[in-house]
Amino acid sequence: MSIEFRESTALVTGAASGIGRSVAMKLAAEGAGVLLVDIDREGLRSVANDIGLSGGRASFYVTDVSDAGQVEELRDRVAAEHGTPDILVNSAGVVIGGAIDQIPLAEWEWLLGVNLWGVINTVHHFSRDMYERGSGNIVNLASAAGLMALPYLSLYTTSKFAVVGFSKVLRAEASVHGVKVTTVCPGFVRTPMLDNVKAVGMEVDSSEDSTMKRHAMSPDELADRIVRAMEKGTAVVVCPYQMKLLYGISKYFPRLWDSFISLNARIAHKTMGVRR
Repeated sequence: MSIEFRESTALVTGAASGIGRSVAMKLAAEGAGVLLVDIDREGLRSVANDIGLSGGRASFYVTDVSDAGQVEELRDRVAAEHGTPDILVNSAGVVIGGAIDQIPLAEWEWLLGVNLWGVINTVHHFSRDMYERGSGNIVNLASAAGLMALPYLSLYTTSKFAVVGFSKVLRAEASVHGVKVTTVCPGFVRTPMLDNVKAVGMEVDSSEDSTMKRHAMSPDELADRIVRAMEKGTAVVVCPYQMKLLYGISKYFPRLWDSFISLNARIAHKTMGVRR
């Protein structure tokens, strides 16, 4: 791996588990000092301990990234204790399944608060310092659901489409200041979130034989891809290959894709227990 990660400082949100944990562990293994951010104190403590036992450096901060005030306080603490991070990885995320007409608006507010405003809040408070310094890497975890419409995942899809658009504009603006931006759009990843998908008015199969589990990547594999993408300055990462194929179909054969997702919506309506 490139030595650019050695002695750098990386701030990772959603670091208590899943993708955030794997990215934090990977960056620590590459020599970065890692600042772990999450609402799960015990999870953060566990990850920090694992990094320390592996010879790495880690500090943790209990912060709700959907709360702009808490993120501003986080920025001030980090600036005082560690200076400006060299790397910002926005990995915090949640998911809710359900039909658009059945999901309460409060659930929309909660999910968008974490998935979208969590990214906006951290970028708002940390990018300026990176711009002033003239260097840095920002990685925003979106999803393949941010590139393709997925029936009964309207909240998640909406949030991730927004993150993809936000990140594309950010990449252009940040390049003026020497800061690189990478958007990551994976398919299913084997994380605790996949085991505990919150659903409204429907049942979700999270068994080991389910389609999403059978085609899921490991978070460690995704972490490797994220680090390689940062090294190369890649704009958008779509993985694994099945997601690249589906994205290609949705992009270049829109009528075929529309028929495909409409069929999937009808099948899901019958087999996943959507209640009217």
